Amino acid sequence: MLCALAWMGGVGSAGCAPAFPAFSTPVRSTTADSATLDPPPPNHLVYLRLGSAKIPKRTRDGRAWDEVGGKAPDPYAIVFLDNRELFRTQPQPNTLVPDWSDGPSGNYRIGPRAELRIEIYDKNAMQPRPICMVELTGVEEAADEGGREVQCDSGASVRLLVEPAHAVIGVGLSLEVHAAEVLVTRVEEESPADRAGCARGDRIIAINGKAVRQMVEGEVRSVIRASVRTGFSLTLLEPDGATRTVSLKDGPIYLVSSSVPGSD
Repeated sequence: MLCALAWMGGVGSAGCAPAFPAFSTPVRSTTADSATLDPPPPNHLVYLRLGSAKIPKRTRDGRAWDEVGGKAPDPYAIVFLDNRELFRTQPQPNTLVPDWSDGPSGNYRIGPRAELRIEIYDKNAMQPRPICMVELTGVEEAADEGGREVQCDSGASVRLLVEPAHAVIGVGLSLEVHAAEVLVTRVEEESPADRAGCARGDRIIAINGKAVRQMVEGEVRSVIRASVRTGFSLTLLEPDGATRTVSLKDGPIYLVSSSVPGSD
């Protein structure tokens, strides 16, 4: 805002960078079965969430829950992948049968040797009480089965829901329009743009064979948005001055979730 006011007052500021029009290619949902998508979900990417759980009537040290402050626990769960927190659920008050099916979820990369850990606690103002801690491998193999029931040594159990990665449909590009070129500012992983070899920092000098410098204001955005379903071409300028052309159209984007410690 200060930068804009300085220019409006006729005084330029050396620290003010010009603002270029920016946009992202559209994304839409899909109800298609993952097996019919082209390409199908990669094997190393699976959709994870927790389902229902069963909590024993007594704590790990053998006390009834009403002896430690309530008729039943207020359980919540944390899921780790190779000691990195993926997500945690909200506590569900006063229950032995929590259900986190509507809780945090997403597509996560699970390698063949990856170790998943599920921890369940009773929320407590002083210190959370542990209910379950269990480690498992081979999670990606459960995607074809919809998940697996995980048993804890405390007698608790929780349903781990595992599915092939979920998709949205789009191209997966974010762009910034300059006078003579369009700058790629973001490429979504596991998207048509990613699979075509596009990368952040790529310089687009022509779209469908027409030079960007010859396009009028708003034309870049309108041409791309009108062509995502039928396909369009981008001519990219390489650092050595050579050019290459990539062809893009809507396809599956398997959005990769990031771990957010402390997320709800």
